[in-house]
Amino acid sequence: MSKTRELVHHILVDVFNDVLDLQEKYLRNQGINLGISEVHTLEAIDKAKENNRMTDIANELNITLSTLSINIKRLINKGYVKKETNQHDRRVVHLTLTESAYQILEIHKEFHEELVSSFFDDLDIGEDQLLLDSLEKIDAYLTKMIENFK
Repeated sequence: MSKTRELVHHILVDVFNDVLDLQEKYLRNQGINLGISEVHTLEAIDKAKENNRMTDIANELNITLSTLSINIKRLINKGYVKKETNQHDRRVVHLTLTESAYQILEIHKEFHEELVSSFFDDLDIGEDQLLLDSLEKIDAYLTKMIENFK
């Protein structure tokens, strides 16, 4: 494997895993005992606004409804999510967050802000347009790949 391919492999695999691991450690250090998939579930519910049905959230997270159901049951038991049955159609269940969930999302947002700030401050990235353009292309490509699997 060429050095360039090795570096890309490292960036896409190792750095991704490192960031996930770092997020969990950061949250635990803040006294939050949730896995990163649980936090991302809270984010998806928050982002969904009125499209907060179980199916909508599962689609947003690219997971099965049964996987989401397991995560939601845990989050309900921990006091972060509430299920509300639609009054007009009892088959439809909406998900809402508790105040505790919003506190966790704020801490998670702080992590992301600190991480990005450190890239610019500690690594002296600056406004390197080539880097920004490349990251945008990678993001667009990955989004396209995800869409192809749906």
